[in-house]
Amino acid sequence: MDQAGNVHEVGSNVLRFKKGDRVIGHSWQFMTDKPEDGAFSLFCRITVANAAALPEEIKYTEGVVLGLTTDNAADEFQQPECMGLEFPFMSTKSNSKSEVVVVYSGSSSVGCVAIQLAVNAGYRVLATASPKHFDGARH
Repeated sequence: MDQAGNVHEVGSNVLRFKKGDRVIGHSWQFMTDKPEDGAFSLFCRITVANAAALPEEIKYTEGVVLGLTTDNAADEFQQPECMGLEFPFMSTKSNSKSEVVVVYSGSSSVGCVAIQLAVNAGYRVLATASPKHFDGARH
């Protein structure tokens, strides 16, 4: 489901991306059952909502894991039926909330994103990781 590459073509209503842009995202073939909505092909189709720009300094092989990973972490954090936490914000503010968010497996791909979302939303974070991955979970 995860994708990374260059935009080959955009729809007529797409304003966020242009041909040649570096992007990451994730597909929805499991919901549409259409081959063109999958990730295992030379050209993949994804919606603008499921895509993000990939900065030049991040390799495709590193950025490709962020699409579905970010979606999974964000869903658990912000969906009212799950944790219902506040959305992250772009700011240099320090943690301002007294609530603590516990992230199990903080060194996993979803755990790393969950930590970043929580910190950027102003929460204090307590994360678990094995001794082998402890330093990687410390952000």
